[in-house]
Amino acid sequence: MNKERLREAQERFFMKYPNGFSDPQFLEQVKKHKIEKMRNLAADSFSLEQFENPDMIADSMIKIVVQSSMISIFEKPRFRDCVKGMNQC
Repeated sequence: MNKERLREAQERFFMKYPNGFSDPQFLEQVKKHKIEKMRNLAADSFSLEQFENPDMIADSMIKIVVQSSMISIFEKPRFRDCVKGMNQC
């Protein structure tokens, strides 16, 4: 890990959001990404019981990536195809 780059990223973050994660501007951005919904989806999709079925885990991975607002729309189909391709091995 490049600690210097990490410090620079931290400085940029605090320049943009002086109050950190409790900054009103940051909290407004968080609302757009439905973090709590995605966290619950991930917790349900990747609970220990789910790991008994590898196909279900692969489908859950695809579902989470496709629904994510943080991942490029151009990368989502590639990820889906990659995961689906793993099942053919």
